Amino acid sequence: MNIRKNDEPGIDGLKFAYQQTVDLYNSGRMDDYFDFIHDEVVYYTAGLNQPIEGKTTVRALYDEYAAQGKLHWELKEPKYLVEGMTGIVWGTFHHTLTNADGKAFLTVGRNTEVFTYSTGQWLKIYLHMSLFPVVEETEKE
Repeated sequence: MNIRKNDEPGIDGLKFAYQQTVDLYNSGRMDDYFDFIHDEVVYYTAGLNQPIEGKTTVRALYDEYAAQGKLHWELKEPKYLVEGMTGIVWGTFHHTLTNADGKAFLTVGRNTEVFTYSTGQWLKIYLHMSLFPVVEETEKE
């Protein structure tokens, strides 16, 4: 896959940049993935109680997570909005971690990502994920 940074500030540029981040993440090309991440990024990710701030800190978390196996991200029916130099992408995510034994772990939830058009390209500056509540069935007595 060739990486091309889109210098288009509108919605098409945002869609292109978002898809690039997904493709790079799913192919394990984290160095290239982080070229699309703003230095001052803030992540509120599922399972953590505190935000993760800054590109270096987020990268360390991703490297730790990626060391556990193959990662795959999909945003179902993503929605896009651009207002000025701010772009928002949101939808329902499916994230899979497949470990070395081939066992896959799926998480599903809501996702919102905010991009800023900076230095001639779209950069992710904010991400918020939350898991859908787990509903357990119980037998009626």
